[in-house]
Amino acid sequence: DSRDVVRRISIRGIGAIKDPTWSPDGSQIAFAGVAGGITDLYSVDLATDEVRQLTSDRYTDLQPNWHPDSRRLAFVTDRGPGTDFERLVFAPVRLALLDTETGEIEVLNPFPGRKHINPAWSRDGESLYFISDRGGFNDVFRLAVETGEIFQVTELATGVAGIADLSPALSVAKGTGSLAFSVFEAQRYSVYRVAEQDASGTPLRPLTARVEADILPPADAIGRSTVEGYLADAQAGLPAAQAFPTREYRSRLSLDYVSQPQVGVGYGGGYYGSGFGVAGGIQFLFSDQLSDNVLGVAVSANGTLKDLGGQALYVNRGKRLTYGGLVGQVPYLQVFAGCAPNEEGGCPGSEGGPGGYLTRYYYRTYHTQAQAISAYPLNQSQRFEAQAGYTRIGYDLEYDRIVSATRRDENGDRVACDFGYEPCLITGRESAEADYNFQALHLAQAGGAFVGDYSYFGFTSPIRGTRYRFGVEGTTGSLTMVTATADARRYQMVRPDILPERVPLTLAVRGLHYGRYGEDAAAEELSPLYLGYGTFVRGYSYNSFTAEELGAFEGRLFGSKVALASAEVRMPLLGVPQLGLITFPYLPSELVFFADAGMIWGTIDERFVNPTGEPISTSFLDQKPIYSVGASVRTNVLGAIILEPYMAFPLSRDDTGAVFGLNFTPGW
Repeated sequence: DSRDVVRRISIRGIGAIKDPTWSPDGSQIAFAGVAGGITDLYSVDLATDEVRQLTSDRYTDLQPNWHPDSRRLAFVTDRGPGTDFERLVFAPVRLALLDTETGEIEVLNPFPGRKHINPAWSRDGESLYFISDRGGFNDVFRLAVETGEIFQVTELATGVAGIADLSPALSVAKGTGSLAFSVFEAQRYSVYRVAEQDASGTPLRPLTARVEADILPPADAIGRSTVEGYLADAQAGLPAAQAFPTREYRSRLSLDYVSQPQVGVGYGGGYYGSGFGVAGGIQFLFSDQLSDNVLGVAVSANGTLKDLGGQALYVNRGKRLTYGGLVGQVPYLQVFAGCAPNEEGGCPGSEGGPGGYLTRYYYRTYHTQAQAISAYPLNQSQRFEAQAGYTRIGYDLEYDRIVSATRRDENGDRVACDFGYEPCLITGRESAEADYNFQALHLAQAGGAFVGDYSYFGFTSPIRGTRYRFGVEGTTGSLTMVTATADARRYQMVRPDILPERVPLTLAVRGLHYGRYGEDAAAEELSPLYLGYGTFVRGYSYNSFTAEELGAFEGRLFGSKVALASAEVRMPLLGVPQLGLITFPYLPSELVFFADAGMIWGTIDERFVNPTGEPISTSFLDQKPIYSVGASVRTNVLGAIILEPYMAFPLSRDDTGAVFGLNFTPGW
């Protein structure tokens, strides 16, 4: 009832598992496993987890079903006459019996040339039910194993059918011996039940199968139709084998995909805000024919030539251990208002005289890196990751130089502007690095992580499963520190009785710790961690504070280590008929009620966040957490972006009530 996974059994060396079936005594599970593109039968002992390969050949073996004695298996196979691997000709699947102790296989072919699937033993083990298209339509038949007698159990107009041609569609109840099977009729699937006493069937003689019902007239078309003759002859039209020269495969990269160019335009706050800006980018994806080698290239622009950035990522996926490398340079631009440099008079009213003025600064951080990456998957949902590389972090600071629009000195150069009495002119951007003594950082980094993800994603966020990441990264060089990450998320789907079946609720919880440790964890060259981001604790965003309010509260928002706990209740609001309160698939949305709690601590000394020059330092024991509750609506806009407008009530603030914000990311 809880839908929790009780036990997981790892089957090494098998790429896919199909048709698992319990032995009647409950000691084993038999299944069809795919290894190297070949499907064989396997069994696993539940007491020891020992895996045993029951068949080992090139034939296809599917749909095992245990005899009540827990020794024999009935299964579906294409072994026997009609299968020729040299000519790639395969016989219709037929039945076979396997003695799991001796390995002996007996092929059963009641209707030569026809399909036989889905074997299921009767309760007494004397009969074998199966599905065949003997008469052109799928029906259920019964084979008396000892005598070889055959009985037809059903004769339906549309036939017994699963989703695909070989899909199972029949099951026999262990306790009662009743049959259940699916039938496609009236544009939908229906399940029929037949009691054991009514499933004896009508006796048949082992005649050659009738084929007239499943072909268009005339019935003898195969004998006198050129097209039907070609289709029936697997060798017709094939060129001689020597006509195909062979050579060793060489992987060559070619262009697979070009993203739609992205362009963004923004404006903020007049001159002393960020101003008007245009940004854009484009991505290219290259791979070889097998997609074993993949190269991704991204280019972005954000204003001037100094703001051009790019990255290239190569991954080799030819084996289980994937590896690759990343190189690139990414500039990050921040625009803010501040006092002019000292040579320009500093702040208005300072000793520099009338030259002092407020101006706009352009602060760039350049991240240039070369990194080796690797990943080793344990299974489809868990993997180990490792990376090592070099990163250079450079800095650049410019300001707008403002001078008099009318006055010049004796050399003809414009003089400092007296803002109160004359028009002013921006002559261009000048470097301000001399006042701040920037030094580039050279960092060597290495780390690893254990990652798991078996979550199911809805329209805007995960709705079921678990995700986690536990990692550590060491840094040495210009800075020495260790970064630790622990992030775990759980999504539990529930279906309250008061809501329709198509409106499940997801209870999502998250715990996160991210911290910098070591002698340089508080270095001024590092941007501090901020707890008030919309993806952390909502209701404490930077722009929701005045300068005075932020100064009084900054000790609870900035630091070098963060711990976070969040809980959400997610309900599909707009969606499709199968998932959503209101059917409107064009803007899938979910309604979210949330509660966030977080705490940040540790020393920071970052040059722009903390203009007084005094470090912000709060120990773990002295710090107080912050809290918020609220609601939001996440909307998937045409599959391109997920918007989350939210209203949060920051319970730890006395200066405001509700805070409105907007996130542009999927739900965590």
